[in-house]
Amino acid sequence: MSKVSLIVPVCNAEKYLKQCLDSLIHQTLYDIEIICVDDCSSDSSVNILKEYENLDNRINLILYDKNKSAAQARKDGVFAAKGEYVLFVDSDDFLELNACKELYYEMQKLKVDILHFGTKIENCLNISEGRISSNEKLLRPYTNKLRGKEVFTSCFLDNKYGFTLWNKIYTAKLCKKAFLYMPDGIFPKAQDLYAYFMLSFFADSYIGISDRIYYHYCFGRGITGHERINLQILERYCTQVLVADGIKEFLQQQNCFQIYEGIYNKYKKKLLNECITNWQMRLPKEKSFEGFDILIKHWGEYDIITALAEKKWYQREEVAKNIYASIKLKSTKTNIKTIATYYHHIENGGVQRVLSLIIPIWISMGYQVILFTDTHPSGNDYQLPDEVNRVVLQSYNTTNRDNFNIRANQWHQAIEQYQIDVVVYHAWLSPVLFWDMCYIKSQGIPFIVNTHSIFSATLLSFQYQFGQLPSIYSMCDAVVSLSSVDKLYWSHFASNSFYIPNPIDDNLKKEECSSLENHNILWIGRFSAEKRPMDAIRIMELVIKEVSDAKLYMVGSNPDPSVMIKYKKETEKRGLENNIIFCGFHRDVSKFYKLSSINILLSRYEGFPMTLLESKAYGVPTVMYEMPYIEMARDNKGIIFVPQSDIKNAAYQIIKLLNNDEDRKKIGYEARSSLQKYFNYDYYAAWKNVFSTVQCNLNLEKDPLVTTEKIMMNTLIDHYKSCWKQRENMLKSQQVSILEKEITSSWSFRIGRAITWLPRKIRGGFRCYKENGVKYTLLRIREKIVRRQII
Repeated sequence: MSKVSLIVPVCNAEKYLKQCLDSLIHQTLYDIEIICVDDCSSDSSVNILKEYENLDNRINLILYDKNKSAAQARKDGVFAAKGEYVLFVDSDDFLELNACKELYYEMQKLKVDILHFGTKIENCLNISEGRISSNEKLLRPYTNKLRGKEVFTSCFLDNKYGFTLWNKIYTAKLCKKAFLYMPDGIFPKAQDLYAYFMLSFFADSYIGISDRIYYHYCFGRGITGHERINLQILERYCTQVLVADGIKEFLQQQNCFQIYEGIYNKYKKKLLNECITNWQMRLPKEKSFEGFDILIKHWGEYDIITALAEKKWYQREEVAKNIYASIKLKSTKTNIKTIATYYHHIENGGVQRVLSLIIPIWISMGYQVILFTDTHPSGNDYQLPDEVNRVVLQSYNTTNRDNFNIRANQWHQAIEQYQIDVVVYHAWLSPVLFWDMCYIKSQGIPFIVNTHSIFSATLLSFQYQFGQLPSIYSMCDAVVSLSSVDKLYWSHFASNSFYIPNPIDDNLKKEECSSLENHNILWIGRFSAEKRPMDAIRIMELVIKEVSDAKLYMVGSNPDPSVMIKYKKETEKRGLENNIIFCGFHRDVSKFYKLSSINILLSRYEGFPMTLLESKAYGVPTVMYEMPYIEMARDNKGIIFVPQSDIKNAAYQIIKLLNNDEDRKKIGYEARSSLQKYFNYDYYAAWKNVFSTVQCNLNLEKDPLVTTEKIMMNTLIDHYKSCWKQRENMLKSQQVSILEKEITSSWSFRIGRAITWLPRKIRGGFRCYKENGVKYTLLRIREKIVRRQII
């Protein structure tokens, strides 16, 4: 029986194998055995092993005729071992020559199952000092003695020491017991974790010695140290999922999975994040799509996408560019029968009303429709057909990087339950759109975004989202817009782009026109900044100077009562309380159109304003701020345009219309007649076309051509993002400067500086003495005294 069994897995290690073997055969402890297990090497490793076997009869050589991985080699080595203790050595590392002797006597003296010793990291690939330093911390022994389950939990729960296999020596009895539970098979990566998980689980005692180094870890020779990797190495990293699954199975066998489930989740996450980090940081960018597919292949869609969301919640654009052409995100649907459609809620508001009109159209086309919202049904919801099933998701407001997995799981369950074939997503600016899309597309389901405003809405408020959306929308299977202008814009990024106007309520086709016989003016909308309700109040102040009996009906509300109070106070301040009537929110606004002679639309931007459509349906002329991209406004029928924010001009045009019955009625007639093309629009054919193109058999390939227009659009986006970042940095710099000024001018700061003046001077003098000696220090003190006297 040998004192120590050294187990060395070998696979294509010809470059470093002799250095390793030399450090073993020249150990100062002669009574050892060296078990070398060759894992079907294709280089000259076997020849080297046989050469050393002939030199030293302590070498026991095991040869595999097919690759089985280092995990199997260690297991077979353990059961072949005859030593009292076991030491694992990697074939590209080496030992100090006194390692076995000193470790043997330490084990005899300390009587522990596991002895953890010091390691020297050899930087073999010009690896950054940061990575070297972080690995040194992971390899550092824990010097207190541990007993029983402390050995296991101190490593895997409390992180008191690392699970590396080769910087520890074990009793052979422990190794043989633990490796009984190590399944046969190939575990190309994270074998150390897997093996030590079982070793520490069955160990009764552990201690570390940090003052002696016995192992030389050649960082950069193996897979772990590479700064750049290829797809084959990434594939090998991803086999760590086998270890995660193996740990779970082991804990279940020991009937303690519930007790240690937190440890399992922790290390599964670590292994998964290591794969994602290598994909993001070390794989060439041109291989990102294929790399993402490898991640999905091994870990599955749910784990990868929820982990990505946690790591990269705000870096949506970066992730989009890395997964844009992934095969795993392509549609697998050949026949669409069930449509899922999503918006935050279905009560009040323009998008909600549009949904209530689109859903019946889809149902009449023969589709089943599932409505997804963030809110439960309420009495304020728009009426939907009875056959529409509703799924309530975790709200986008409360969804973040830490809990997106809950929302993804809700999508998953609903997709399976209702056999969803396509998703039409109406929350086009939602912060969770990208992550929802990633998960939905990973299920082979095409994802369609229906935009509900002008493409530049986020540009007007200088949001970074304007620069992100093109990359995100490029992943969509289709983008549906409300104007031909928007369609043209999005087509530069998402080639499968469509223009479909919002549907018109059939009741509007039957409504009678307003008589236009009064001086009533109508404003409908949310009381929010972009709708400019304050402009309506200011315009009215000018109008009543010329038309004293004019009345303005403001229909709409704001969830914040203080907002409405502000506008009402402004009305009273201007003496307009008899001329402006605040009507609150009304779902049925027909009576207001019938009672009005002019509609005003003062928004900063719109996509497809329902108020313009309705005013045309009721034959009410509209005075509106210029928004030439609005499809309904492009024919100039029933509309008088004024420049944005031109209150005086708007008031002038209103006064002019109120004072001229003939012109008012003529423009009102034009308004009604201009709607005919929308009344006749074939929504069936339009949506049928969209759905047919997102099926996998007709899915359009991305246009590979880089046109002049695309270069122009990409340049615009890049320059916008550059300006946005410069502005953000400037604002942060200004905030820091203001904060520093506030801090340094405060009395607490001044008092603190005064109190610490003497200690700071003493510390400075000591540092000067330590660095430069007595003579220089005395000269510096003399200089300061002279300078103060001069001042």
